[in-house]
Amino acid sequence: MSTYGTMQTRIADELKRTDLTSQIQLAILSAVNFYKTDRFWWNESRSDASTVASQEYYGLPADFLALDFIGVTVSSRYYQLVPKSAHEIDEINWGAGTYTGYPAYFALYENNLRLYPIPNAVYTLRIAYLKQLTALSASADSNEWTVTAEELIRLHAKADLLENVIRGPEAVGESQALRFREREVYSQVRFNADLRRSSGRLRVSGW
Repeated sequence: MSTYGTMQTRIADELKRTDLTSQIQLAILSAVNFYKTDRFWWNESRSDASTVASQEYYGLPADFLALDFIGVTVSSRYYQLVPKSAHEIDEINWGAGTYTGYPAYFALYENNLRLYPIPNAVYTLRIAYLKQLTALSASADSNEWTVTAEELIRLHAKADLLENVIRGPEAVGESQALRFREREVYSQVRFNADLRRSSGRLRVSGW
């Protein structure tokens, strides 16, 4: 299994450089950051939470990146909440004061979840979202970016190093070849990931 450390070693070997330890580490983290909002099976998640009577705002999961949907169970009936902006909820609630009832709408604002109507009892929320994987820090650390998407991240990191650290005419030419290979690998990783997703639908690549 590839780890953060083994990827660093491999990149140094492939570039034939032993003096870029910190730069290689940063390039790997930058590559992960570049792809972290791309949807794959390994960064989709769900989290259940309970509402509190008369509480309007709720914290989001600690690893939250982007929202897919929010559902709520009321009297054994499950339904999805309708997304609104915080401004739209203000307009709906204009003059109503602290109106309570079954949640029907939600807004994301200041990294919090706002429900409307304000829950009048305890209900179960289901939050489906894109998550941030555990950060890479120690050499032995690993996650799906270093395992399933290892070649993708490695190629992006190497091209980054060639373009922004090593530089020079030869580095530019080599980085272009790596970017081409990166696009090919992305397409394959994207295809394999979409095959595993429950929807069974393929998404058009952004490349």
